[in-house]
Amino acid sequence: MVLVSLIASTLTACECGGDGTESVEIASCSTHDPALEEPRTIGAATLTPDDRRLVITGLPETSRWVVGRGAALSIEPFLPTLDAIEALEPHGVIVLGSFGTGERLEELVTALGELTVGGAPVPILLVPGPRDHLASLDEALAAHPQPHVISLAGTHVVEIGRVALLVASGSVEARYVLEGACHVEDLDEVLGASDPEHVRVVLGFDAPAGSPLTRGVDGAEAGSERMRAALEEAGIVAGIFAGPDTQVGRWVAGDAAVLGVGLDRRVIVAPLAGPAVDCADGSRAPSGPTLVALGPSGLGPVESR
Repeated sequence: MVLVSLIASTLTACECGGDGTESVEIASCSTHDPALEEPRTIGAATLTPDDRRLVITGLPETSRWVVGRGAALSIEPFLPTLDAIEALEPHGVIVLGSFGTGERLEELVTALGELTVGGAPVPILLVPGPRDHLASLDEALAAHPQPHVISLAGTHVVEIGRVALLVASGSVEARYVLEGACHVEDLDEVLGASDPEHVRVVLGFDAPAGSPLTRGVDGAEAGSERMRAALEEAGIVAGIFAGPDTQVGRWVAGDAAVLGVGLDRRVIVAPLAGPAVDCADGSRAPSGPTLVALGPSGLGPVESR
């Protein structure tokens, strides 16, 4: 039986309206009870929880992961994406929020539960975001148990060999959070969940301000100053982010566009399915899975085979 935490998350009142005037209840995902309570083997991987730390063993030193935002669509447009993910032969999948609601959420959980790679399951890790109702996600996972589909709400770090994925569930900017969804209150604690001996990579929804990844239309700043300051304080450079949309699919190191694996790579990932995304420069970035490498040499894109 899948062990899913059904304990209610800590709710906090905040001014989350677009103009800062509307007070709603939001969830602190980083203080939520982690979903996984006992070790679990999923295909070649063994997942071992340790309080708010999740250790994954059994994978190659450099592993390949599909990363993307959920589509929050009806399930029909999403089904071809599952075939595309399987064709990429990843060791696991990370979905950064936008899971949908109601039946769409339940359909997504069920569809991801049917995903296999080479006939075997792989870990599918769900990072709830600022538009995902945390209690609804818990309920969907409990109603449709999928042993290899795991919520990372309450997990601060996922260690995969030398790599530490620091999980910033939800937005660090409270004004963007929908009622009942995730806000990162204790960002410094999350970023400090692993030591510098690891290759530290942030999984988040707000790319740090001051980067080419956060330039909006007409050069307007679309990034998070809070995330920028926290990453600088923690000495963390690499990151995989869900927004802003204006630079979807772009990889950078510092101020330069780059390809290849490195310790300083950052990327904005696309939705896993759905229409193309309008970017700041007038181009349109296609949706679809992003395949990344994670290992001792850092983070980077993997060319499709």
